[in-house]
Amino acid sequence: MPVSEKNEFYNKDLIGCSVLSEQNQCFGQITRVLESKSGALLEVLNNQTTYLVPFSNSFIISVNIDNKFLVIKNLEEIASL
Repeated sequence: MPVSEKNEFYNKDLIGCSVLSEQNQCFGQITRVLESKSGALLEVLNNQTTYLVPFSNSFIISVNIDNKFLVIKNLEEIASL
């Protein structure tokens, strides 16, 4: 089914998007979107390190599919876990 709303996208559209902090620092790229009963998780690869970010309003500030990036809250803390 095609995407009908401007702010809607498919999970596959997130693959390859850069993950940015609120300070516009890049913390890697999304390599996978994992689905679970509690919601989606974004798998982010930064150099040789992989970490997971919950795809929820508690973490995601904005998604820009056209320019291939997401801005995520508290990303420095998440990446250091």
